[in-house]
Amino acid sequence: MRTAAAYIRVSTEDQIEYSPDSQRKLILRYAAQHGWQVPDAFIFIDEGISGRKAEKRPAFMQMITMAKQKPKPFSAILVYSFSRFARNREDSVVYKRMLRKDLGIELISISQELGNDKTSVLVEALLEAMDEYYSIDLGENVKRGMVEKVERGEPVSVAPFGYRIENRRYVPSDQAPFVQEIFQLFVNGAGCREIALYLNKIGIRTGKGNTWQARGISYLLHNPVYIGKIRWSTEGRAGRSEIPRMVTQGNHIPLVDEGTWQLAQERLNLLRCSPRREKIYRIEEDGPLDGLVRCGSCGSLLVRSGRDTYQCSNYARGKCKISHSIGRKMLWKTICAALAEDLNGFHLWISQRDSMNKTIQTAQKRAMERLERVEAAYDAGIDTLEEYARKKKELQEILKHCQNPQRKIHSPQNATIKEYLEGPAPEQEKNRFLSCFIDRIIFQKPYRFQIIYKL
Repeated sequence: MRTAAAYIRVSTEDQIEYSPDSQRKLILRYAAQHGWQVPDAFIFIDEGISGRKAEKRPAFMQMITMAKQKPKPFSAILVYSFSRFARNREDSVVYKRMLRKDLGIELISISQELGNDKTSVLVEALLEAMDEYYSIDLGENVKRGMVEKVERGEPVSVAPFGYRIENRRYVPSDQAPFVQEIFQLFVNGAGCREIALYLNKIGIRTGKGNTWQARGISYLLHNPVYIGKIRWSTEGRAGRSEIPRMVTQGNHIPLVDEGTWQLAQERLNLLRCSPRREKIYRIEEDGPLDGLVRCGSCGSLLVRSGRDTYQCSNYARGKCKISHSIGRKMLWKTICAALAEDLNGFHLWISQRDSMNKTIQTAQKRAMERLERVEAAYDAGIDTLEEYARKKKELQEILKHCQNPQRKIHSPQNATIKEYLEGPAPEQEKNRFLSCFIDRIIFQKPYRFQIIYKL
């Protein structure tokens, strides 16, 4: 008996006829009648998920990954209808072609049998277009309904901190006094990080039950819901200031008066206390100690907080009380001296340069192969022009590093640890080397370090 997989998808707007149990029952009945066996391990279900984007459907992507295995685990994929497989023509064409042409796996709709004649190609394309039209039309209807709710002043999202939803409106919750306290603290001079530390200290958690961070305080202070407004992103996303938003008068009780709100906005503009400003500074090139040094107070990693500075990552987010800021050069100099003392007399034997350079050549080859796949994805319409440009730039940077003669191994074949670390080897290479025998480095203020070695 031939083996098949079953793919079942149910979105939030689907009727009972498309329930997982209903689809499963009909697919298994069809399989039994047509000589297919469908093991439980080959039944993939995505519940409450739209069919517009394949990458956002975990069970679908798991099925595609399994289909690529050799030998192929199943010869067909059974779906209730082609709309269950995809409602985006681009995804539909790409994955159907991959399954049929590249993997030899047939896609069968049990409710839309097409036959094998030449008209089946036209019928299938027509079904795909109708499914995509339905999806786009449904999205427009949902968006129109959301706009109407916003215009009426009704909630269109989960209740923010300080409110709960009751009878289609926000009503103050037990957290409401803390919203008022946050605004008062801020207009009286407290910073976002300071307020986050205070709330965490007295045991107040966010609406999702997490500890507060500076960016969460900033987001709350920017939210006009606390002066009786309803704010909604027309793109369905929140957080970025450039996303178009609707702001209308709500029908709920404000928690903050207009005067306090205006003072808070003026201070926010003055201090630029925004999540974007409080991000940790990131550098593409790894440092030799990246991922190794930890805060002596909370145990979190020290990360780049500037081009030449390390800081406790939790302190930067308002979750650690003690600053562990240290200059990059000072940190490296101190650790090198400690290693030289601890490992005095040890010699480092480096394998032949040709062997190490071969690793670089392998990385170069893989980058070239990835670049080809990126170009193929763009040609097939999977990636947008922006995604293609970003991925291409990243891979070209990798190739540039591989081709740079300075990236070759400079280390002597026989050297002390100190000579190697102070030598011209790339920082990423030194980082990999140190990670081989150092478990972690604990930094205690002021300037006390404990190196924990791997056994």
